[in-house]
Amino acid sequence: MAFIVGDFDVVSATGPKDGILTSIYVPVGKAALGRFALKCAVDGVQYLAELFGIEYMGGSKCDHIAIPDFAAG
Repeated sequence: MAFIVGDFDVVSATGPKDGILTSIYVPVGKAALGRFALKCAVDGVQYLAELFGIEYMGGSKCDHIAIPDFAAG
């Protein structure tokens, strides 16, 4: 669960085998950088479902967010 406030662009794709809508929220103007993360997320959800033999249990969508300028500590 996350609650994020700010301006973000979104890139989305639907998994070809499972039909899960995956979205990556990125800082405004960084959508091109989010496309690689999107491909990894779509492939990752599909790979893990096949590896463990369990369908994705998060419903029909999977959202991710790229947090800009996050400094730990």
